[in-house]
Amino acid sequence: MKSFASDNYAGVQPEIMEALQKANTAHARSYGADEITKRTASLFKEVFEADVDVYFVFNGTGANVLSISSATQSYNAVLCADTSHIYNDESSAPETFTGCRFFPLPANEKGKLDIGTISERLIRKGDVHYPQTAILSITQATEYGTVYKPEEIKEIAALTKENGLCLHMDGSRFF
Repeated sequence: MKSFASDNYAGVQPEIMEALQKANTAHARSYGADEITKRTASLFKEVFEADVDVYFVFNGTGANVLSISSATQSYNAVLCADTSHIYNDESSAPETFTGCRFFPLPANEKGKLDIGTISERLIRKGDVHYPQTAILSITQATEYGTVYKPEEIKEIAALTKENGLCLHMDGSRFF
């Protein structure tokens, strides 16, 4: 049975397994001090043309929790689609580990968030009695199998930037 429900469902690609076996032949320094990690970090810097830090995590939930935690405080809120992976498929891990409140917004018929829907939910800014929105999360590809086009992402990114928010992309189906 094939399923696109999660990256955890798929077996390892043969090329990846071969690379793991090659890397597993001798002792190596731990905690990122090994040559493979250093080489990988250099490749990320090259691809993104920026001085980026690379953190390896076990799975997509770990990646989402780490990335959201790094951009929020416990009094923040995260906006996401009501069909989103982080809201429906990662149990309560994102809310538990970040301490943030997650607000699901209604997705359109294509499983995406519209600018109007997002804008309507940007409320109570500065109100100490209300979770302050810090992040908008979108899922690529959506639970409907649709994808945000580059133009749509640019429009959403402009809105988040204008409102001082971070844009998070859950890549649960990048693979």
